[in-house]
Amino acid sequence: GVLASAPLWVGQNEAKIGGAYRFDGVDDVITFPPRIFNGTNAGFTIEALVKVTSNADYSVVFADGTFNQGYVLGVNDGSGNLFFATQNNASLSMVTAPATLLPLNTYAHLAGGHDGLQQTLSLYLNGALIGTSPGPGPMKGSNRPVERPSIGADWLRDVLNLLQPSYFTGTI
Repeated sequence: GVLASAPLWVGQNEAKIGGAYRFDGVDDVITFPPRIFNGTNAGFTIEALVKVTSNADYSVVFADGTFNQGYVLGVNDGSGNLFFATQNNASLSMVTAPATLLPLNTYAHLAGGHDGLQQTLSLYLNGALIGTSPGPGPMKGSNRPVERPSIGADWLRDVLNLLQPSYFTGTI
């Protein structure tokens, strides 16, 4: 990926396993090239080992897609909730759980899953299921490139300068 505003690589002394990037919550993000999203009827999981150092208003761990299609895993949805959301055309689906479940300055495993068969979303913290919600149905594809996948920020919000900053504060 491409490092924007240089998130800091931290080694094993600070990272839980191997190494990690520290994000300042101001402008750090890692982006990947736009690509064609072919959709999926299958399930998928987005997961990260995170250490949150500040509960910002809206804080994204990983985002991929646009307002019309894609998914976002974050530690604060603007209302104080951990969240995993998928967007499929006009249908937004989201599963949330109180962000207070995620202690500050402590590494935790956060995962969001889309069950393609049952069409449900699940949110996990340290391997424990903390929330479920009906999903949006099969993720439809597109023959156009979609937004850049990103770590540490919701790229679309950043590009369009919409709503509030979405940068992650902590280590991923």
